[in-house]
Amino acid sequence: MSGGHHYGDVVTFQCSSGFVPVGSSERTCQADQTWSGTDFSCHGPCPGEYIRFKGTCLKFSDDKQTYQGANDSCWERGDGGKLVVIKTQEMNDFIETNLRNMGRNDSDGKTWIGLDNLTDHENFVWSDGSALDYQNWAPDQPSIGTEQCVEILPQEHYKWNNIPCNDSNYYICQKGTSVGSAWEM
Repeated sequence: MSGGHHYGDVVTFQCSSGFVPVGSSERTCQADQTWSGTDFSCHGPCPGEYIRFKGTCLKFSDDKQTYQGANDSCWERGDGGKLVVIKTQEMNDFIETNLRNMGRNDSDGKTWIGLDNLTDHENFVWSDGSALDYQNWAPDQPSIGTEQCVEILPQEHYKWNNIPCNDSNYYICQKGTSVGSAWEM
Protein backbone atom coordinates (compact mmCIF):
# COMPACT_ATOMS: atom_id res chain seq x y z
CA MET A 1 0.00 0.00 0.00
CA SER A 2 1.27 3.42 -0.85
CA GLY A 3 1.96 6.45 1.30
CA GLY A 4 -0.56 8.99 2.48
CA HIS A 5 -1.97 6.78 5.23
CA HIS A 6 -1.54 7.33 8.95
CA TYR A 7 -1.73 5.22 12.09
CA GLY A 8 -5.30 3.98 12.56
CA ASP A 9 -6.37 4.53 8.94
CA VAL A 10 -8.51 1.68 7.61
CA VAL A 11 -8.48 0.79 3.94
CA THR A 12 -10.84 -1.60 2.18
CA PHE A 13 -10.06 -3.33 -1.11
CA GLN A 14 -12.25 -5.04 -3.67
CA CYS A 15 -11.69 -7.05 -6.84
CA SER A 16 -12.75 -6.52 -10.41
CA SER A 17 -15.85 -8.41 -11.51
CA GLY A 18 -15.23 -12.15 -11.96
CA PHE A 19 -12.21 -12.26 -9.66
CA VAL A 20 -12.11 -13.84 -6.20
CA PRO A 21 -10.59 -11.98 -3.22
CA VAL A 22 -7.78 -13.69 -1.31
CA GLY A 23 -6.44 -12.22 1.93
CA SER A 24 -7.65 -9.39 4.14
CA SER A 25 -9.88 -6.97 2.24
CA GLU A 26 -9.86 -4.56 5.18
CA ARG A 27 -6.51 -3.53 6.66
CA THR A 28 -5.50 -1.03 9.33
CA CYS A 29 -2.34 1.10 9.38
CA GLN A 30 -0.35 0.10 12.48
CA ALA A 31 1.86 2.32 14.67
CA ASP A 32 5.00 0.81 13.11
CA GLN A 33 3.70 1.77 9.63
CA THR A 34 2.87 -1.82 8.68
CA TRP A 35 -0.62 -3.05 7.83
CA SER A 36 -2.79 -5.49 9.77
CA GLY A 37 -4.04 -8.69 8.15
CA THR A 38 -2.68 -10.61 5.20
CA ASP A 39 -1.79 -9.29 1.77
CA PHE A 40 -4.81 -8.89 -0.46
CA SER A 41 -4.98 -10.08 -4.06
CA CYS A 42 -7.60 -10.95 -6.65
CA HIS A 43 -7.56 -14.29 -8.46
CA GLY A 44 -9.42 -15.47 -11.51
CA PRO A 45 -11.71 -18.48 -11.41
CA CYS A 46 -10.36 -22.02 -11.52
CA PRO A 47 -10.90 -23.80 -14.82
CA GLY A 48 -13.31 -26.70 -15.30
CA GLU A 49 -12.76 -29.52 -12.84
CA TYR A 50 -10.25 -27.63 -10.67
CA ILE A 51 -11.16 -26.45 -7.17
CA ARG A 52 -9.71 -23.45 -5.38
CA PHE A 53 -7.39 -23.51 -2.42
CA LYS A 54 -6.41 -19.92 -1.64
CA GLY A 55 -4.52 -18.58 -4.70
CA THR A 56 -4.13 -21.91 -6.48
CA CYS A 57 -6.35 -24.42 -8.28
CA LEU A 58 -6.27 -28.19 -7.68
CA LYS A 59 -7.58 -31.07 -9.80
CA PHE A 60 -8.00 -34.48 -8.17
CA SER A 61 -7.62 -37.11 -10.91
CA ASP A 62 -10.15 -39.81 -11.66
CA ASP A 63 -7.53 -42.03 -13.31
CA LYS A 64 -4.29 -43.66 -12.19
CA GLN A 65 -0.91 -43.04 -13.79
CA THR A 66 2.77 -43.63 -13.14
CA TYR A 67 4.53 -40.63 -11.63
CA GLN A 68 5.80 -39.45 -15.04
CA GLY A 69 2.40 -40.11 -16.62
CA ALA A 70 0.72 -38.06 -13.88
CA ASN A 71 3.23 -35.24 -14.39
CA ASP A 72 2.58 -35.28 -18.15
CA SER A 73 -1.17 -35.37 -17.62
CA CYS A 74 -1.05 -32.31 -15.34
CA TRP A 75 0.91 -30.41 -17.98
CA GLU A 76 -1.52 -31.47 -20.73
CA ARG A 77 -4.61 -30.44 -18.74
CA GLY A 78 -3.85 -26.92 -19.81
CA ASP A 79 -1.61 -23.96 -19.16
CA GLY A 80 1.30 -25.92 -17.76
CA GLY A 81 -0.05 -27.45 -14.57
CA LYS A 82 2.17 -29.60 -12.36
CA LEU A 83 1.81 -32.18 -9.61
CA VAL A 84 0.73 -30.49 -6.38
CA VAL A 85 3.25 -28.71 -4.13
CA ILE A 86 2.21 -28.92 -0.46
CA LYS A 87 3.86 -26.15 1.55
CA THR A 88 1.64 -25.94 4.65
CA GLN A 89 -0.33 -28.06 7.10
CA GLU A 90 -3.42 -26.10 6.04
CA MET A 91 -3.02 -27.19 2.41
CA ASN A 92 -2.26 -30.76 3.46
CA ASP A 93 -5.46 -30.79 5.56
CA PHE A 94 -7.46 -29.43 2.60
CA ILE A 95 -6.13 -32.23 0.39
CA GLU A 96 -6.79 -34.88 3.04
CA THR A 97 -10.39 -33.68 3.47
CA ASN A 98 -10.99 -33.85 -0.27
CA LEU A 99 -9.46 -37.33 -0.55
CA ARG A 100 -11.65 -38.53 2.34
CA ASN A 101 -14.74 -36.99 0.71
CA MET A 102 -13.89 -38.83 -2.52
CA GLY A 103 -13.80 -42.14 -0.63
CA ARG A 104 -10.04 -42.56 -1.04
CA ASN A 105 -9.47 -43.97 2.41
CA ASP A 106 -7.63 -47.24 1.82
CA SER A 107 -4.60 -48.55 -0.10
CA ASP A 108 -6.51 -48.19 -3.40
CA GLY A 109 -6.61 -44.42 -2.84
CA LYS A 110 -2.86 -43.79 -2.92
CA THR A 111 -2.20 -40.41 -4.59
CA TRP A 112 0.91 -38.86 -6.15
CA ILE A 113 2.10 -35.45 -5.02
CA GLY A 114 4.78 -33.40 -6.79
CA LEU A 115 7.69 -34.47 -4.60
CA ASP A 116 10.62 -36.62 -5.79
CA ASN A 117 14.39 -37.03 -5.69
CA LEU A 118 14.81 -37.85 -9.38
CA THR A 119 17.17 -34.95 -10.14
CA ASP A 120 18.81 -34.59 -6.72
CA HIS A 121 19.27 -38.11 -5.33
CA GLU A 122 20.21 -36.70 -1.93
CA ASN A 123 17.16 -34.50 -1.39
CA PHE A 124 13.46 -34.50 -2.19
CA VAL A 125 12.42 -31.48 -4.28
CA TRP A 126 8.97 -30.18 -5.24
CA SER A 127 7.71 -30.16 -8.84
CA ASP A 128 8.15 -26.37 -8.95
CA GLY A 129 11.84 -26.77 -8.03
CA SER A 130 11.44 -25.54 -4.46
CA ALA A 131 13.03 -27.18 -1.43
CA LEU A 132 11.16 -29.43 0.97
CA ASP A 133 10.20 -27.29 3.97
CA TYR A 134 6.85 -28.62 5.25
CA GLN A 135 6.89 -32.44 5.67
CA ASN A 136 4.26 -35.05 6.49
CA TRP A 137 6.10 -38.37 6.28
CA ALA A 138 4.63 -41.67 7.48
CA PRO A 139 6.62 -43.46 10.22
CA ASP A 140 10.02 -44.74 9.00
CA GLN A 141 9.80 -42.63 5.83
CA PRO A 142 11.39 -41.64 3.60
CA SER A 143 13.20 -44.88 2.95
CA ILE A 144 16.50 -45.09 1.13
CA GLY A 145 16.96 -46.80 -2.24
CA THR A 146 15.05 -46.84 -5.50
CA GLU A 147 11.89 -45.26 -4.06
CA GLN A 148 12.23 -41.79 -5.57
CA CYS A 149 8.62 -40.55 -5.89
CA VAL A 150 6.17 -39.58 -3.15
CA GLU A 151 2.55 -40.57 -2.60
CA ILE A 152 -0.10 -39.88 0.03
CA LEU A 153 -1.05 -43.06 1.92
CA PRO A 154 -4.68 -42.97 3.09
CA GLN A 155 -4.20 -46.10 5.19
CA GLU A 156 -1.39 -44.32 7.11
CA HIS A 157 -3.54 -41.32 8.12
CA TYR A 158 -2.76 -39.57 4.81
CA LYS A 159 0.95 -39.36 5.55
CA TRP A 160 3.60 -39.39 2.81
CA ASN A 161 5.53 -42.40 1.55
CA ASN A 162 8.24 -42.67 -1.07
CA ILE A 163 7.87 -45.54 -3.57
CA PRO A 164 9.09 -46.52 -7.04
CA CYS A 165 7.90 -44.07 -9.68
CA ASN A 166 6.45 -46.75 -11.97
CA ASP A 167 3.57 -47.60 -9.60
CA SER A 168 0.15 -46.36 -10.76
CA ASN A 169 -1.66 -43.95 -8.43
CA TYR A 170 -4.26 -41.23 -8.50
CA TYR A 171 -2.67 -37.77 -8.60
CA ILE A 172 -3.36 -34.11 -7.87
CA CYS A 173 -2.61 -31.38 -10.42
CA GLN A 174 -2.01 -27.78 -9.42
CA LYS A 175 -2.03 -24.55 -11.38
CA GLY A 176 -2.07 -20.90 -10.46
CA THR A 177 -4.88 -18.52 -11.24
CA SER A 178 -4.72 -15.32 -13.19
CA VAL A 179 -4.29 -12.30 -10.97
CA GLY A 180 -6.58 -9.31 -11.41
CA SER A 181 -6.49 -5.80 -10.15
CA ALA A 182 -7.50 -4.75 -6.66
CA TRP A 183 -8.31 -1.20 -5.76
CA GLU A 184 -8.81 0.78 -2.61
CA MET A 185 -12.41 1.76 -1.96
